[in-house]
Amino acid sequence: METWSVEQVCSWLVEKNLGELVQRFQEEEVSGAALLALNDRMVQQLVKKIGHQAVLMDLIKKYKQNTQGLKSPENPKEAALVMQTEAARDYRDEETSSPVSHGEQMPSFYPSENLEDGLIDQRVLKQRRNVKHLLARSKALQWTKSYVLPEFPYDVKCMLAEQKCPDHSMRIRIIEFLQADMTKYLEGSLYPSTQQYNDVVNALLQAHPFLDEDGCGFAGVQ
Repeated sequence: METWSVEQVCSWLVEKNLGELVQRFQEEEVSGAALLALNDRMVQQLVKKIGHQAVLMDLIKKYKQNTQGLKSPENPKEAALVMQTEAARDYRDEETSSPVSHGEQMPSFYPSENLEDGLIDQRVLKQRRNVKHLLARSKALQWTKSYVLPEFPYDVKCMLAEQKCPDHSMRIRIIEFLQADMTKYLEGSLYPSTQQYNDVVNALLQAHPFLDEDGCGFAGVQ
């Protein structure tokens, strides 16, 4: 991406369903290197719609993480596979570090003649703990379209209660607060998709319909 021309950047925007930004990027001659150098403030000046700002910043962050070898799984199947691998590794580590693996005597409530059965029960308990841990992590990674809005800061709640159209800085605060909340639901390891952003915006507009009016900055944000 660093060596992309302006035309290649524009083709990439179309591929990512951001074709509305092509004309603006052509006017500003945004090449691949310039794209990667954009910060949040520059994106806000370059892109008008809040939704497009959020998606573009997300795509840039994803690319930078991928180039650093920190790519996270993007779908539940990949996430589950990674978690299963981690659980298996944790289980092997526990087995390796346990007294039994070093030939040491392990206290047990079982009679000596049933020691082998006791050790098997201990392993079953460890496996159950690993499974519970795996299920808990999988549950945290699940996404649902019935997204529940977080509790906004006091000044944002007052603005929403009074149904005042937010200014530019307030719109940025709202979208950044929602981004942080989405990351929390995804354990901070996954970046939300465009569809997930749309789910969140829909929840916001359903709860506060006045934000969808012209002049409030959220009209047509999906």
